[in-house]
Amino acid sequence: MTEYIAFQQFTPKEHQGEKRCIWCGKEKPRNRAHIISKRLTLASHNNIILKYSVCQSCNSKCGQIENWILRNSPLGWTRFFHYWSSNKESDSGSIPSYFYAEDEHEWLIYRLEGEKEVKTIESQLIFKQDGRLLFITEKPESLVDMIREKIRNGNFIPDPKLSLPEDFSPRALINRGQVIVTARTQEEIDLVIESICNNAYDEISKSRVQHKSSGSHRQHFKWSRENWIRLCAKISFETLCLFEGAEYCLQSDFSKVRSFVLAGASSDYREIVFSEHGPHSSKDIPNTQGCIDMTQGQNCPLDFLALLPHISPGMHSVILYEVEGWMCSSISISGFPACSIVLGGPNMHLKDLYIFVYDDQADEFDTVRLAYDRNKPVIPLPIQGKMREALLRTYKLGKGYLIDNNFNKLNKDG
Repeated sequence: MTEYIAFQQFTPKEHQGEKRCIWCGKEKPRNRAHIISKRLTLASHNNIILKYSVCQSCNSKCGQIENWILRNSPLGWTRFFHYWSSNKESDSGSIPSYFYAEDEHEWLIYRLEGEKEVKTIESQLIFKQDGRLLFITEKPESLVDMIREKIRNGNFIPDPKLSLPEDFSPRALINRGQVIVTARTQEEIDLVIESICNNAYDEISKSRVQHKSSGSHRQHFKWSRENWIRLCAKISFETLCLFEGAEYCLQSDFSKVRSFVLAGASSDYREIVFSEHGPHSSKDIPNTQGCIDMTQGQNCPLDFLALLPHISPGMHSVILYEVEGWMCSSISISGFPACSIVLGGPNMHLKDLYIFVYDDQADEFDTVRLAYDRNKPVIPLPIQGKMREALLRTYKLGKGYLIDNNFNKLNKDG
């Protein structure tokens, strides 16, 4: 029989007494810091914000991590479909995507256009294998001359991607005013440059196409597990501040968490490819799972960390809990597999067991803790096996905090 621990809703209030920033420890003017980026919500009318605990400089560094994730990773694509609304700009326009145009017998590059909520086809000069030049555009043909001129002057960015389909033709395109030459290999790019410089192509066929579903789509993302963990650590630590206060977060036990996040977004990444059914191959699955020990070399035992949220796409969840002196966080963003972080230990203690949830269907944030008032509605959370026993022992909970799987009453023998 599955058993559930009883929780109840409550409204946390941010502590205002501590004047130092929880990240850098310096006294600086306070700043409004969104624990969950407002770009990962809908209207976010009740978005939970720290007003007294994060300085502007540190909030900006955390924002750089959020920007990297939203502009490069699959979360940017997910955001377009779950959270985008007419009053927001979409970060997913920076994610290059490809579809196979049956009429042209060619892969075409497109991007998501947030302001118009449509898929737009990039202007691209394609070097066909039969020696023809094909210019796909929805803009003036004069762009061809501009592309040629910039390539001849060396004013372009080479972008080889071995992950592109084998029948993908080399091409040049314009992205935000910059010419990019992309192909599967650098050798193919070099041949394109040589052909342009030698005027090997005179005849250019032009075409305007509409984005049609062909059953063959690919999105190319950048993935950095290090940056993902930084984002999760940032959200976890600021959630901890909301529940336990800035003074608690400024303890030396959390120095590794602070320095890790403040290091900013890493430039190291690997490319992953998604088809219309998800990751293109097993190597394209983003690795978000596992347990990350951010304590000060205290040899944390990781085998008990099994309190992971199970939420639907579009939702966010942060669980903060203590297991016998180890302060832990389990976090899931937009339904991505949960990431567990040991924030401190082995002698850290929490006043409670907290859960912070964003429900995208209701566009609401909820905060819950252990159920102390039996006259209020109870929220059940399934916890099994070793984790259940560890939490009951850590928080000194009797079985009165357990609910059977019928949810009809609290056990009375605790």
